[in-house]
Amino acid sequence: IINKDMILPPEYIVKSLPGTQLNLKNGASIVSYSPLKFYGTETNPISIQSDDGMGRGIVVLNTGKSASKFYHVVFSNLSRPKGFGWSLTSAITFYESEVHVDKSSFLENHDSDDYLNIFRSDFSITRSKFSNSFADALDIDFSNGNITDVLFLECGTKDKNGDCLDISGST
Repeated sequence: IINKDMILPPEYIVKSLPGTQLNLKNGASIVSYSPLKFYGTETNPISIQSDDGMGRGIVVLNTGKSASKFYHVVFSNLSRPKGFGWSLTSAITFYESEVHVDKSSFLENHDSDDYLNIFRSDFSITRSKFSNSFADALDIDFSNGNITDVLFLECGTKDKNGDCLDISGST
């Protein structure tokens, strides 16, 4: 249980192994200046959720070419980080931070314009699913990458102007 903001400094690698369950409560966020390496399995995925619906999500900032990797991770019931003197629009944000996502699910976000926002970053998203996003499911801004075999279901369930996929200035 993470019930207050967790700030991870630069120059580390933060690892999580199969079966890890992170429950963000009481408005808690994870803000990382280091890459995250979360390796679940099909039978023992990693879960990042908010049971109380108050979890404020994850932001990864300025990790450069040291990539974050998410395999078999289930994100659910998250909203956007705020309260640091700034507020983001996405439940999960990668800013100038390379990220690779495979066989992961993004379920039931609320109170955010995007579920996952990748900004000025290299990326790949494969064999993954976005379901029941509040507004946009996936927002890619000024980034380079690949999206392969990704399923989008019920995008913009609360904000009827939401998109499944929103790409701006990206390749």
